[in-house]
Order: sequence, then structure tokens, then C-alpha cells
Amino acid sequence: MTSTYKVTGINLKSMPMGDYDRLLTILTREEGLVRAIVPGARKHKSSLGGRSSLFVVNHLLMVRGRNLDKVIQAETIESYPRLSQHLSKLTISQYLAELVLTQALSEQPQEQLFTSLTTHLNRLEQLEHEPFNYFQGKALIYLNQGIYDLLTLAGVSPRIHRCCLTQVTIIPELNDCDWRVGFSPEMGGMVCLAALPSTIQPSPTPPAVEKPTLS
Repeated sequence: MTSTYKVTGINLKSMPMGDYDRLLTILTREEGLVRAIVPGARKHKSSLGGRSSLFVVNHLLMVRGRNLDKVIQAETIESYPRLSQHLSKLTISQYLAELVLTQALSEQPQEQLFTSLTTHLNRLEQLEHEPFNYFQGKALIYLNQGIYDLLTLAGVSPRIHRCCLTQVTIIPELNDCDWRVGFSPEMGGMVCLAALPSTIQPSPTPPAVEKPTLS
């Protein structure tokens, strides 16, 4: 196995290491999850400083190490600067990144996972902030779509097209702001609201407590 290798990766986690270095957790297409040191990345004039920021996609030249690899060259091919300009976008991006970290494997190609994450980050990047109500609604949709895609890749996608209780096809009423649908983790998918009462068991009535009497 050669000591140097080339990969394309996106930075998912970043933390200081030592006086000037940075420790990155990178999702790469070719090698899966890689933990690597970026020497001197925290120095003021370091060429690797910006390239070690979160959600930056780089072509990387790496050196294998016993415990941690090392980044020796990085060429940025994509970044998402608008994600950090809005709290909702940043929160959604970090949540999706955490899901990816729980799924990704090391020393194995992760092409589908890499493509899914970067696709959803790009959609969030392009989402306009105004009008606010439209933005909030779209951001929630993008979050749910991202979660669904990642769960599908993990083989545990929830059932969303039919009610898990009645088997009736669920058709969203997109023009009705009050339209709602239930979700049952136990059943693994969507549940029509009309079917929910039959699954709800009334809480047992607690026994009456007798008041103490003074003798």
C-alpha cells in the first residue's frame, strides 16, 4: 500500500489540534471516512486554512499515518458559503452531516453517500431566504428529504406512500396549509390522521387516593 493517495472529500468535522494544526473528519468518495491532520491550517497565512473549513469539497493529496492521515495538498472544487449565513441552513446541514457520520464506513468507497449529501447541501445553498415563511417551509421540506434519502441508503427508509394502518394511498393536499399526516415510529411510516384514534389507548385512571383522617 502506497503512503500517498488522492481522494475527493467534503469536510464534516473540524477541531483544533496543537498550536497551529487542525483535525478533520472527511467523507471521501474513494476511501470513505478519513480522519486527517491539516498541518499549519490555523496559521494566519496558511493556504490550507480556508480549505479545512466545514462543508468544503476538495481534491486532496494525503499521506497515510499509523493513526491519523495527513493532508499535504488541497484544491477546493466546491464550497457552500451561504450555509453559514442563516442559522436554519447551518443547523440542517450539520444535522445531515451527523447522520452521514453514523452511516459512513472507513476504507471503503462511499460514492452514494457522498453524492446524496452534496446534492442536499447544494439545494440548501441555493434556497433564498425571503420571503421568510416560504424559506422556513422549504427548509423543512429539504431537511425531511435529506433524512429520507440517507435512511434509504442505510436500508431503513420509512413508508411514506401508504398509510401503515389502512393501506390507503397518502396524497398530500399541497394547497391546504392545514393538511396534516401522522407518523408512527413503531409502524415505520406514515399514518392517516383518521386512523390514529383507533391506535390510541386511553391512559388508565389512577386509583383514588384516600385522604388521611385524623384520629
